Amino acid sequence: MSNSEREYVEAVALWEGEVRKYEKSYPGYCKKCLGWGGKLWIDHEGRPQRTDCPCCVHKNHCPRCGEQLELVEKDTYADELICPDCGWGEESLGLPEKPLLEEFLEEEEEEETAS
Repeated sequence: MSNSEREYVEAVALWEGEVRKYEKSYPGYCKKCLGWGGKLWIDHEGRPQRTDCPCCVHKNHCPRCGEQLELVEKDTYADELICPDCGWGEESLGLPEKPLLEEFLEEEEEEETAS
């Protein structure tokens, strides 16, 4: 087993622990968006955008705990959805994403090329 593969196995073990912790803390998280509240993407002008999850945020439910979201004034130009129960906000994180083996192998290839 290469160093990259070993590092990947360790990263997956850490990720599994984070997933268990998240699921224990937020058992009612949305299974469609995995607690993120929707999908993030970059528009043609390079600005980050978010599409609300149709199973939770679109129905005014918190993607993390399932409770009712509230619309609060963020500033003069925008409002933000927040959860008064768990504190979820539109910039909150959801279920951690699993590490990808390819990323670890690419790092190893880059290190070998640089040597």
